[in-house]
Amino acid sequence: MTAAFLMLAHDNLAIAGEVAGVLGTGNRAVAAHIDARASASDVAAFRDTAGEPLLIKRRQCEWGMFSLIGATLDGLKLLLSSGREFSHVMLVSGADLPLRPLADLDAFLTANPDADIIESAELSEKRWVMEGLTEERFRLFHPFNWRKRQSLFDANVEVQRFLKINKRLPQNITPALGSQWWCLSRTTVEKILSDPQLSELERFFRWSWIPDESFFQTLVRRHGTHLINISPTLARFNSKGLPFTFYDDHGALLDRADHFFARKIHPRADTLRKTLLSRALEPQKKDTFKGKAPEDEFIRARRDRTHGREHLLSPARFPRIKGKKQLASAFPYTVIGGVGGQTAEVISRELSKRGDILCHARLFAPGEVRFNAGDPIAPGCLPASPQARNFWPDQFVINLARGAASSAAAFCFAVEDRSAIGNYIAADPGAKIIWYRGAWALDLFRRAKELDEIGLAERAIAASVAERGQLAAFRKAGAALTMRSAADLIEAPDDCIADMLDVANARASRRDMETPDFAPPRWDRARPFLRALQKAGCEIEAGLIAPA
Repeated sequence: MTAAFLMLAHDNLAIAGEVAGVLGTGNRAVAAHIDARASASDVAAFRDTAGEPLLIKRRQCEWGMFSLIGATLDGLKLLLSSGREFSHVMLVSGADLPLRPLADLDAFLTANPDADIIESAELSEKRWVMEGLTEERFRLFHPFNWRKRQSLFDANVEVQRFLKINKRLPQNITPALGSQWWCLSRTTVEKILSDPQLSELERFFRWSWIPDESFFQTLVRRHGTHLINISPTLARFNSKGLPFTFYDDHGALLDRADHFFARKIHPRADTLRKTLLSRALEPQKKDTFKGKAPEDEFIRARRDRTHGREHLLSPARFPRIKGKKQLASAFPYTVIGGVGGQTAEVISRELSKRGDILCHARLFAPGEVRFNAGDPIAPGCLPASPQARNFWPDQFVINLARGAASSAAAFCFAVEDRSAIGNYIAADPGAKIIWYRGAWALDLFRRAKELDEIGLAERAIAASVAERGQLAAFRKAGAALTMRSAADLIEAPDDCIADMLDVANARASRRDMETPDFAPPRWDRARPFLRALQKAGCEIEAGLIAPA
C-alpha cells in the first residue's frame, strides 16, 4: 500500500517544490495545486525542484472559503484519472514536512488497507471548536471572509440571528468537524466523488464557515468503513487561530510527536527541513500510529503568548505576574523602603561602595530622579528625567533592574513616592523589600527649621498615614517584605547595611569600612521633637523615643 500526495501551496514555492520532489520519490503520485496569485517566477521555482508532479488547474484560494475544497476536489479527480497506482490520498500543504520515513506511512496503510485517517467529530459527540461558531457554521450563510472582512462577517451573523435564519441541511447528512489535513483511502475518495448528492453538498458547504474543516470530515462518515479518528498531520493553533510555526530549535519537540507530517514549518528553518527531508527517505522504523503529541508544550506556548512569561523580558513580549495580567520584572531588585532625603543618599553611596550592588537614591521623588552618585544616565540609558519616569513607571523599574546587568539592583523608596509605583512594587514577585518603619521622621527632623509647627505636624501625619497604607498594600499582595525599625539605622548602621546586602543577595566585597552615620545632625536633641509629633497624632517608632 502506498499513498499519493495532494499538495496545496501558495507561497515559498521553491521550498514547497523541494518537499514535493521528496514525496514523489519511488514513483509516488503527487498532485500539486499552486494558488492562482503566485507569480510565474515562483511557479517556475516550484517546477525546478518538484520533479514531475501532476499540476492541478489553478484557483485563487482564500482561507476559510470553499475555494480550498474546490482545489482539493480538482486534485482528487486528477489523481484518479492519472492512471497511477496508489491506495490512499494524503492531503498536505506546501508548508508541511514529513516527520517519519515515508516507508512508515506505507507500512501503516498496508496494515490498515481500508483506513481513513481523519479527525472527524460530530457536534453531539464532543466540543471540537474551542472558540467561535459551532452549529451556526452550518445553519447560517457565510459569504464573507472572517479574516479579511471581520466586521461584515460579524454583522452578517447578527442579522441572521435576528431573522432566525436556519439553512436547510441536505438529507441524510450529519455535519462533523475536524482538522483540514487527512489521509483517505482510494475507495472512500471514489465514493465521495461519485456521491449522487455531491452537487447539493457543494452548494451547502459553499456557504458554511471554514468548510475545509467540515466537508470531508462529514462525507467520510457516510462513505468510509474504517475511520481512524486522528489527524495524520501535527497542526496546532495559537490564541489568534493561526498555526503554530516550527523553527530549527523545535527539532526535539517534533521528535516526540507521533504523526506522519507536521505544519507549519518556517521557510528559514533550513536545518530542520534538511533533517526531516533526509529522514523521509530512510527505511521503515515502525508501523504503528497513535497521533500522540506533546500537548503540554503547546498549551504552555499558547498561555505564554496570551499572558506572557514570568520574569521574561524580550522585544516580543512583556513578562507577567503569575495569575495576573500586570507586568513583572525580568530581573530581581531590592527596594530600601521608608527612607528618603539624605538618608537615601547615604544608603545609596554606602551600599554601592560595600557590595556587588548598584543602589540608587530617590527614583520616584516628586519632580526628580536621583540615580547613584547623582548620575544623569543610569545603565540601560535611562535618563534622570521625571517625565520619562512618569510616562511608564513600571517599565522604568523593569529596565533599571535589567540594566544593572551583573550587579544587584536596588533603590530607595520614601513614603511619599508610593503614588507612582507603590502598587506595582507590591505585586511584583521580582521585588524584595526591606522597610525601615518610621524612617520618615529622620528626614523630617532635618527639615524642621524650614517648617513651622503646623507644617511639621501636617507632613508627619501625612507620612504616617502613607506608610501605613503602603505596608498594608505590601501585605495584601504577599510581597517579599522584611521589616525593620528606623531606630536600627541609628543604633546599628553596620548591621543595617549587612541586612540590605543580605536581602539583595549581594556579595559584600569590602568589609573594613568606616561605619556610616544615618542620624541627622543634633539627633540627640530630637526626643522633644518626636514627642510633639506623637501628641499631634503621628505614629512614631517606639525605638526612636527613649523612655523619659
